[in-house]
Amino acid sequence: GKEWRGAFYEVRKARMHSSNRPPPSPRHGYREMSDTMGSFQPFTISSSSADLEMKNRSASVLKELLLEQINVLLIGLPLGIASGWSQWGDIPTFWLNFIALVPLAKLLGDATDQLAEGLQNDTLGGLLNACFGNAVEMIITIQAVNSGFLEVVKNSLIGSILSNLLLVLGMAFFCGGVGRQSQQFKNLGPMVNITMLFLAVMAFSLPTIFHDSGAVAQQDILRVSRINACLVLVGYGAYLIFQLLTHVDLFQEDHDDEAPEDDAPAEEDRMSVVCSTALLLVTTVLVAISSQYLVHSIDGLVNQWHFPQAFVGVVLLPIIGNACEHASAVRLAIQDKPVVSIMIAVGSSTQIALLVMPFAVIAGWCADRPLDLNLGTAGISILFLSVTLVFTIVTTSNSNWLEGFFLMLAYLLVGILYWFTPNTPVPTVNR
Repeated sequence: GKEWRGAFYEVRKARMHSSNRPPPSPRHGYREMSDTMGSFQPFTISSSSADLEMKNRSASVLKELLLEQINVLLIGLPLGIASGWSQWGDIPTFWLNFIALVPLAKLLGDATDQLAEGLQNDTLGGLLNACFGNAVEMIITIQAVNSGFLEVVKNSLIGSILSNLLLVLGMAFFCGGVGRQSQQFKNLGPMVNITMLFLAVMAFSLPTIFHDSGAVAQQDILRVSRINACLVLVGYGAYLIFQLLTHVDLFQEDHDDEAPEDDAPAEEDRMSVVCSTALLLVTTVLVAISSQYLVHSIDGLVNQWHFPQAFVGVVLLPIIGNACEHASAVRLAIQDKPVVSIMIAVGSSTQIALLVMPFAVIAGWCADRPLDLNLGTAGISILFLSVTLVFTIVTTSNSNWLEGFFLMLAYLLVGILYWFTPNTPVPTVNR
């Protein structure tokens, strides 16, 4: 979830469960002069009063974020850390930290949104969302790369792309289409994302084809992958310029400009920059600690419960970073806002493919880990077919429940394939 401008406020409102907030306090209050006159005169709030008001507002918003129902799952955080520290076993360590990372991912997204809005600069806010929108996936990627789970890294990023393209978008189309003949949307913005996904698939395909072409040294495949990763990051930078500066209107709903001013987020809904930055830093540290224990317990889950390693990467790990965005996309589709819903699903896939995947390769390069873009014939084929399937739907500028059902069915087919994928040996590294 995670696109800027037209989609940003809708996504943020979808994340906030409480909608009965008091109206914003005006900058000018009114003081009654006398009971007989019954008239009011404005007075200007002092600087100290404004600071106190901002602190109270920040505390109110922070309290609301922390009291959301999903944060009940945070009980898994201290238990997961205790399990990893006291060596209760890999199985409880994995599942406790898995449960804890779901609300932590949402808190991290909320903190990023609050900080982006507090900056009061569309470009800086958009860049912040673009860079930190997938912070959980990046942190887990770094932990897995340092631990030598290179195939798990590849599979988890493939799974994040597939879950957004097939499962999230499919559920959004299905739930939004039930009770309606179809949902209409302008497809120019989503088509830009689809084009970028095709570029990413091409960049991932070339090292795979190079590997399968004959007797090619692994070091050469690694060099090609690292060069491709750098070029894809350049493409992502061009995409941000296009989205945030030159073609902003393509990524907005048709009726955004016609919305009444009362629908705009009130100043009451915003935390201060200091408070949102502190929340962002604290949550990032907690995500890093919890994800470290989760990654180190993957071996135990695979060996003791006999979960296929590919299934853990493609199906289980993407749930952590995408669960709350899944709910937001579906909720917005039900509210007949298909463009915002599509931008959450397809936009997140674009960020994973053009930012997180190259970032993983470069992180492996810095850590002296041979992580390349050779995703295997199966991985590349599934990615290409999935992007093509979404392309055939988005290009028509309308959707219905049957198309959503087919997307979810496609995701189920992919999950069955990876459930029966045999495990590959994990390279031994110093952990």
